[in-house]
Amino acid sequence: MARRKEYLPLSNPDAQLYHDAYDNYRMTSRILNSGNQPAGAYMIFIEDRNTLLTEKDQCIDRIIFLEERIKKIENKFLEYQKERMKQGWPAPEEMVKEMRDEYQRTQAKLDVSNEELTAINNLFEKLHGEPERKTRNRKVLQYGIQQASSLRDGETVQVDGQEVEYIQGKRVITEPESPYRGMQLHDYRKLPIRRKKQGESVCVDWRRNPELLPPWPKDAKPVELRKNA
Repeated sequence: MARRKEYLPLSNPDAQLYHDAYDNYRMTSRILNSGNQPAGAYMIFIEDRNTLLTEKDQCIDRIIFLEERIKKIENKFLEYQKERMKQGWPAPEEMVKEMRDEYQRTQAKLDVSNEELTAINNLFEKLHGEPERKTRNRKVLQYGIQQASSLRDGETVQVDGQEVEYIQGKRVITEPESPYRGMQLHDYRKLPIRRKKQGESVCVDWRRNPELLPPWPKDAKPVELRKNA
């Protein structure tokens, strides 16, 4: 459903535009087009791991774009309020119709896109979750802190075997097995790189010896993550 924003009062008859747009976007979604099913008919054809990841990347890019668009509309409305106040008028409590219509359509598209991302994640977990976890768990901090990144389209998606995702406008470590889960990537970059000493094993058995890993930076604040993030 829609975010409960002051710009989108559900008691306002104009909010019907949001509901109509939401229903239309959801009905025409190739991922959600099977009604109450968790994945649409199109999902049958994207069970390949790499295709699913491509769909996920595209969905995340779309969500980021729509979130930025929502923010621009909200900022535009704030500027409009300031202008009216400078002119001696009371600050408008609602967006003008044209602005409100754009806001509601964009919000509807964003809400559907988030549902699409959830459906893709659920299908990926169902088809590839367990094999991925077994392989990934062996690689998580296998050599300690090395600050070794894997990039996709120029952005870090993995560091030292830990998954990194874009959440709430931040790059965050979301690896379930990692002691740094919830840490922002820029805080992780503050951790010292491990230098192997003579006689030490190349691999780090941090699960049995957690003291082999450096603690969180004192100023690092964890990002709250959903359980399935």
